[in-house]
Formats: sequence, C-alpha cells, structure tokens
Amino acid sequence: MKTLQDLEKMKDVSNKYFVNQYEYYFECLKDRYRAKQGGLDMIRNELSKWDKEAQLYMINKLVDDFSRSGMYCDEKELFGLLNEN
Repeated sequence: MKTLQDLEKMKDVSNKYFVNQYEYYFECLKDRYRAKQGGLDMIRNELSKWDKEAQLYMINKLVDDFSRSGMYCDEKELFGLLNEN
C-alpha cells in the first residue's frame, strides 16, 4: 500500500508536461472527477492503492484545488469515497 511519503516522492520525479509527477497525478484525478461518467469509480479505485492518511490528503488537495480554481466539486461526494475504502 502506498503512503504519504510515496506521494511526496512524486514531487522529485520529472514529467514532460507538468512541473513534476505529483502535479500530473493530481491533474489526472481532477480530470477524472470532471469527466463524471465513471470518474468517481476511477478515483475510488486509485484511492484503494493508498493508505488512509494519503487518501485523506489526496481528497483534501482535490477539494482545495477545485476551490482555488473556482470550479465546483461536491465535497461530500469526494469525502464519501474515504468511507468506502
């Protein structure tokens, strides 16, 4: 199971299109959420690979990123994914 440390290590991995792998990973999660059709299932599946601490961090970051960008997200829906894993 991946941990918060693994997530932090992604910041040190370069990415061709983004600042680093960390930024790319979260952009992919946001794209999945915006897609809606099957997006929550994909995020749920991705969360299942991480421990609880990392899952909470990831959901908080997604909610924060959406809030900062002015895009709507259903916080209850996203945080509800934590209870399922």
